[in-house]
Amino acid sequence: MIQQDIIDPETTRLVTYESSIKSGTHGEVYQKQLAQILLLRLTREAKDFHLAYELTSAHKFDDVVLYDKTAKQWIFMQLKHADSKESKIDLNGLLPQTHQEKGDFSLYKYFYSYMLIRKRFKGNASFLIFTNKRLDAKLQTANDCISIKDREVDEYLRFTTVGANHIELTPTESTIQSIMEYANKDLYSLKDAIKQLFTDGIITEVIQNNKAFLNDILEQSSKFLIGFKDTFNDSLISIAKIYKVLQQELHNFKPVYKPKELVIEEAENESPRCLTVEDQDFDHLVDAIRGLFRTGIASDYLKKYENFLALILTTTANGQLAIKDTFNKDIVCKAELYRMLKAELSDLTKEVSTKQMLFDRSGSRRKNHSMFYAEPSDVRQFFAQLTLSAHQPDELEPFIVEELHSWMKMWLRPDVLGLSADRSVYAAVYNCRKKTQTLNCHFHRRTVKGSQNQLILPVF
Repeated sequence: MIQQDIIDPETTRLVTYESSIKSGTHGEVYQKQLAQILLLRLTREAKDFHLAYELTSAHKFDDVVLYDKTAKQWIFMQLKHADSKESKIDLNGLLPQTHQEKGDFSLYKYFYSYMLIRKRFKGNASFLIFTNKRLDAKLQTANDCISIKDREVDEYLRFTTVGANHIELTPTESTIQSIMEYANKDLYSLKDAIKQLFTDGIITEVIQNNKAFLNDILEQSSKFLIGFKDTFNDSLISIAKIYKVLQQELHNFKPVYKPKELVIEEAENESPRCLTVEDQDFDHLVDAIRGLFRTGIASDYLKKYENFLALILTTTANGQLAIKDTFNKDIVCKAELYRMLKAELSDLTKEVSTKQMLFDRSGSRRKNHSMFYAEPSDVRQFFAQLTLSAHQPDELEPFIVEELHSWMKMWLRPDVLGLSADRSVYAAVYNCRKKTQTLNCHFHRRTVKGSQNQLILPVF
């Protein structure tokens, strides 16, 4: 499966954005004004940062995106402005029983988006849902589904509005399972489609839409004969477990020269040695892989599992050992798919005859649907990184003015401060208006530049 490039804010200086929001709407003005406030506050504090809005690659958290270069911290924000002051966020709004993909505050929808983008951006990340809507008081007693408590946020995200709060949400185990089941719906659909393929010989649209992903799972021995690849076996479960343990360290695993005593090559016509998750050698093997990339030394455990390691490591043209491109987050998804199919299909070695070809040149170029497998730990991590900022200001313009007033002290020259009160105020107001026009003009130019419905913004 072709992986999407990781966005590194330290090297990416210009990004293209696409916006579907209608220019001039209340929501568009609201998010633009929040971006302006953050720009003013962070610049006044001499922070080193990137700031953008309508960042397409951030999926549902695209409205305002901030990257703190010093802390190497992303904040992805979704803004929801309500015209009605009476509407509140209730339990059904956060955890709708039906149509979970809809609803402005559906946590199902936002977790799904989180799973799509969590590995897309280099650095730590937090997620913020920012709204002027209030929380329903009944949420305080919804402990059978979710619990809430106040959370501290950075000063630049705080507004002096009566009742404004920043909330940490903690789901119960039943809620975690519900969200996980929803997020994995695509994988479950693919599993059912593969079962139908091997039961009835029918290639469904779900199969067609996931050809690139399935290219590592299925093979076509003749035009209309399909079976599972030999590598779709128990090894996937162990490889996935190793990936989960090492995934946070992989970026530090630079290619090393292969020790002479270690032979890493896939043996033809021979199944690789399989590790099971209960194997007493598992922890030793993981430590041995770490040691290889730290010291270049091959331990006895690496030698013992050379054939298995050929599924994880590759030898480069200059004789170095490196992590395979296929050793990525997809392996977790494929391992779970294997586990489910092994339990539901009687024979994974059989081939099935179909009435049409599955893989062809045109199919390999088809845009692939994103596929992932969410686990309970993923849901918990999402909620640990998520803040619900409710009852925020209905209007943000007064806060822009307030920030510009704070800037006046930096703009006013000492000789202006010595003028009469009337003249001093006139000069300050003139400078304030000039700065405001410059700021608005800057955002306007970036909004209208480019083709229709496209934003081209710099990073600040």
